[in-house]
Amino acid sequence: MIGRTLGIVLFNHDNTKIEGIGDFVSAAATSFLGRYRCIDFPLSSLANSGVTAIQVFVKEKPKSLVEHLDSGRQYNMNEKRGGIRIYFAPDTYTSMSNNITDIATLHYNKLWIEKEDKDYVIVTTSNMIYNFNFELLLSKHIESGADITAMYKEVNNADTHFMNCETVELNRQGGIKSIAVNFGDKAKRNILMGTYVMKKDVFLKLIDRAYATSRLYWLRDIIAEVGDYLDIRGYKYDGYLGCVNSFKAYYQTSMELLDLDLRKTLYKDGAPIYTQTKDSAPSLYYKDSKVTGSLVSNGCYVHGTIEHSIIGRQVSIGKGTVIKNSIIFPDVEIGDNMILENCVVDKYSVLKKKKELIGSEETPFYVERSSII
Repeated sequence: MIGRTLGIVLFNHDNTKIEGIGDFVSAAATSFLGRYRCIDFPLSSLANSGVTAIQVFVKEKPKSLVEHLDSGRQYNMNEKRGGIRIYFAPDTYTSMSNNITDIATLHYNKLWIEKEDKDYVIVTTSNMIYNFNFELLLSKHIESGADITAMYKEVNNADTHFMNCETVELNRQGGIKSIAVNFGDKAKRNILMGTYVMKKDVFLKLIDRAYATSRLYWLRDIIAEVGDYLDIRGYKYDGYLGCVNSFKAYYQTSMELLDLDLRKTLYKDGAPIYTQTKDSAPSLYYKDSKVTGSLVSNGCYVHGTIEHSIIGRQVSIGKGTVIKNSIIFPDVEIGDNMILENCVVDKYSVLKKKKELIGSEETPFYVERSSII
């Protein structure tokens, strides 16, 4: 049945903006682990699961995302069988961003969902980092006879991670009893992953009901509301789950994935994470360089020392420079004899004059895109 399923990737809720970085690019298109974008993870999972038709909904700052998705060929999506289609928020809302909800955008583009000759929809979002075969979710959903099945993960660190994510409370039958927001008051929580499967006609009715109820409704609002008359079941996910819904969460998730053992639970044999490739040379490490516990992308020139950091493509690092616990976006130039610790340096920046940039794990130092320092 996976071939009869439409994949839908929604933009993130307004309270999930990645501060600073989000001023220049959408969360979906944000650089992740040096060579990926956040949206690569849900799209790769959908493609690897056998979903052949995917719709991506975009709220704002579309340029980088549209360029990255291109024709979708990097995800092995065949245009003749479906491919990836991009749909935008209503033009009438462009000056009122608070009114641009996923429901408003889905309603505006509902015709294109109706036109897809599919029986089921898998709805997901780009701010959750995981790798999963959705065929398992669909099979469990059909077997249960539920109206909606929602993925969740039981975690023991909700007091420090997954802030502002939805949590679910389940009944004895595995049904969803209630949905709330995680404010970090308890360590053990069931984190809702923003991923649902249901019949397409059920999804279309949800869109209509939500839009008629409130123009400010999000999908999560109507899901929380319809439990009284729809059978909503939970599906427990046991793999790696990271969340990118704030600047702190972005840094936190990136740094924890420098752990090789943890990263191996995300990258699986037979289920690669696809991204747009760049035709650039391998990185060049000079004899005075030293790199430990880091991810360094291609096309870099490394003279200095890199420790427990993520370096994007085409980054130049000068002699005597030390980079620790930091994320350097692509196309950044870093001069000689600099110290960067607990930093996030956005694209196209040039760092030469200010010799020390030091943040903390709780509040990393952010260098704005295209800065000269």
